[in-house]
Amino acid sequence: QWLEERLDLTTEEVSKLIWKLPTLLCCSISDNMELHLDWLKHRMNLSTDQVRKIIKERPQIFSYSIDDNMEPTLQWLENR
Repeated sequence: QWLEERLDLTTEEVSKLIWKLPTLLCCSISDNMELHLDWLKHRMNLSTDQVRKIIKERPQIFSYSIDDNMEPTLQWLENR
């Protein structure tokens, strides 16, 4: 329900996310999902619609470490 509200997803869309990434059911909202969504939105300057699209296509992003993977990758891309 939290993802439905936060990203304006339907129940069917959330079901598809869980199908793609079953471990999503084990993810903490405050320690994982919320941090990832905020990072995407603020660090990458994405709109809610853009974040929604990314999550729908690649829910695996919740399994990536922000500090060890996402941030260093973005910094590398910015410095190219």
